[in-house]
Amino acid sequence: MSLLIKELWDLRWRGIILLFLTLLTGYFVLSNYEWFKTVTDIAQIEQGLKQAPFLNQLLDMETLNQQLLELFNNIDFYIWSQWFGKNLYQLILLAIIILTFPLFARETEQNTNYFLLSHRTRKQIFLSKILASFFSIFLIIAAGSILPVVIALFHEFNFSLEQALMYGLQLSISSLFLYSVVVFFSITFNDVIKPVIASVIVFVALGLMGKISGMLYLNIYRYMTGVDIFFTSSIQTTAMIVIFILALFILMGSWHIFKNKDF
Repeated sequence: MSLLIKELWDLRWRGIILLFLTLLTGYFVLSNYEWFKTVTDIAQIEQGLKQAPFLNQLLDMETLNQQLLELFNNIDFYIWSQWFGKNLYQLILLAIIILTFPLFARETEQNTNYFLLSHRTRKQIFLSKILASFFSIFLIIAAGSILPVVIALFHEFNFSLEQALMYGLQLSISSLFLYSVVVFFSITFNDVIKPVIASVIVFVALGLMGKISGMLYLNIYRYMTGVDIFFTSSIQTTAMIVIFILALFILMGSWHIFKNKDF
C-alpha cells in the first residue's frame, strides 16, 4: 500500500462522515424552498444583509426591501443565500479543520515520525499527506457544488452546471488558502490541540477583516460564499489568482519548516 493510499485510508471515516453530513444538509436545504418562503422574515434578512459591509457595493441599501421582495421569489437567490453563502461554506470550514489539523501534529505528538522517516523521504511524506487531505476536502466541495444541479432534476427549478462550477472553483481556491494555514499550524506545533486553537483564531480574524473599512477585499469569506458570483455572474479572477499564490506560498513555507524540523 503506497503512502498516499494509506493517508486516504486513514482519513476515510472522517471524510465519509463529513461528505454524508454535507449531502444530507444540502438535500434538506435545497429541497425545502417553498417551506423556506413560508417561515422566513424578510425584515430579518434585510437586517442581516445590512451588517455585511461588502454588500454595500453590490446592493442599493435605500431600496433593499424592494430588492429583497424580488429576490425572495428567485430560486437562485435561495440557493446562494441558504447553501453556497451559508451552510456549504460553514461545512467546508469544519472539514478543513477536522481533516487537516492532525496531519503532522499527531505524528509529532505520538513520536511516529521516526517510523515514517525510516521508510519514506520527507518529501514523500509531505506530498502524500497534502494530496490525501486536500483531495478529501475537494471531494466534499465538488459534491456540495454539484448537489443543486442534481436536486434541480427532481424539483421544479433550474440550476446550471456552469453556475455550480463557478461556485465550486471559487470555493476550492479560497478553501486551499485556509487549508494551507491549518497545514502550517499542524507542522509548526507539536500537539494536536494548538493547531485547532490557532486555526480558529485565524479564521475568526479573517472574518473580522470584512468589517474593517477599506479592507473588504481581504475578507476570504466573501470569496468562499460566492457573493460576487451571485450578484455579478462572474468569478473574481484577480482575487482568485492572488489567493492561490498566497496558498502556494504558505504551503512552500510549511514544506521548508517540515524539511528542516528536528524530530
